[in-house]
This record gives sequence, structure tokens and C-alpha cells, in this order.
Amino acid sequence: MIIRIACLALALSSASVLAQQGGGAPRAADFSGQWGAQPGGPAGVEMRIRGNRVEARELFTTPGQDRCGTQGRGQAQGASARMQFQGRCADGRTTPATNCTVTLETRDRVRTRCQNGHQAVLHRVSR
Repeated sequence: MIIRIACLALALSSASVLAQQGGGAPRAADFSGQWGAQPGGPAGVEMRIRGNRVEARELFTTPGQDRCGTQGRGQAQGASARMQFQGRCADGRTTPATNCTVTLETRDRVRTRCQNGHQAVLHRVSR
């Protein structure tokens, strides 16, 4: 019985230390940063958060007049965000908007699922 109590106390103190060091469950602030299709790969998306508002945009490394990218905005609640994405092109064209759920699976991985069928997993490149 004493060993169980000691183990429980140790587990609780370890959890407290992890929480103080930034461990624990993902939260809305963890959306912020640059994300890529592969761990350690180039960034393809930048996300910013202010309060519970999330903004996302594609990052481009090549110039071009016919270039199109996606921008999104939405609300975060904990480790999940409801966002609306729309394509925007350099020449002013836009694509139809779609609603998506973006979920922080871990602090370094997000998953998107959109009403138009698009799904993706992105990995943190930098904060």
C-alpha cells in the first residue's frame, strides 16, 4: 500500500513538472508556426493565432503570375479549429471556399479534414 502511494505521488509530481515545462495536451497556441508535409522538410503553411482566431496561408518559394495558394481563417477551441479555406491566385482569381476541421494531434502534427474531401497531415517545421 505504501509503495502504491509513493508511486502515485511520483507520477503526480512528474506530471506537474512536465506541465510546467510545456508538456501536456496540445492547446490553441500550439497552432502557431510553420508546417510542412514531412518532418524536417520545407515549410508549406504558416499558421498564426491571436486569442482563439487562427489564420493559415500557404508559403511559396517560386514566383509566378498564375500561382494560386490557399488562405484560411477560423476559430480554435482547445486542440481543434473550425476553419474556412479559399484559394487565392496572384491574378486575383479565387476558388470556392470549403470548411475544414484542423486538429492538433500532437504539438508537432496537425490533421485537416475538409468538406470537399481534402485531407492532409502536416508536421511542425518551426515555431
